[in-house]
Amino acid sequence: CANEAISQWEARCSTLNEKIEDLELQLVTNENDTIVAEMRAELTNLTTNLEASKAEIEQIQAHLKETKDSFVLRELEWEGKESSYTATIELLQKEKEDALAAS
Repeated sequence: CANEAISQWEARCSTLNEKIEDLELQLVTNENDTIVAEMRAELTNLTTNLEASKAEIEQIQAHLKETKDSFVLRELEWEGKESSYTATIELLQKEKEDALAAS
């Protein structure tokens, strides 16, 4: 009778140990699921921030290109004006020399 009671207690203890192990495994799994969910949320947040940053960079690059293009156009305008002024000065100088030579 005592051996049968001991066997029953051992069986119950074994069953309880299995249940405890299952619960511990579920707890670890739930903790891991929570951690994974938090990491996914953070990854989503970082991805959103990255996309926003990329959009800002593209806007800045576009603005820089517009600014550069504007400076190039201005430089070409100034070169054109400089050439025009140089040609005018040379023409006036030639006219002056011709007038001096004629007199």
